[in-house]
Amino acid sequence: MTEHDEAARLLRLDEDELLTELGTILSGQPTRDGTDPNARENGRNWFAVNKAQLRRLVCGNPAARSLQADTGGVTVLAEILGELLGVNAAFAAAAYLLKRGLHQLCPDSPDGP
Repeated sequence: MTEHDEAARLLRLDEDELLTELGTILSGQPTRDGTDPNARENGRNWFAVNKAQLRRLVCGNPAARSLQADTGGVTVLAEILGELLGVNAAFAAAAYLLKRGLHQLCPDSPDGP
């Protein structure tokens, strides 16, 4: 699967599904049905614990300011998040952040509300 295909697949998921995807990737312990029963909460917790690092990487980054919730935006943001995460997790986190809107992470940015 190409990066474009992976970004498109992730963008079809809702926010809870993206948190579950991230949590499952980070746990590395899927169950028989392919998901960790605590995956969504694990994904949510990861964002809470890493909020300061995410802000440091994303909010001041000029490349992130105009990103849209599309395959190109997910790919660029995943590259930025690569400092914190492996490729698959970075794509899931990027899709989640873009779907929520980067203004949620970076409320003080010039592009925020």
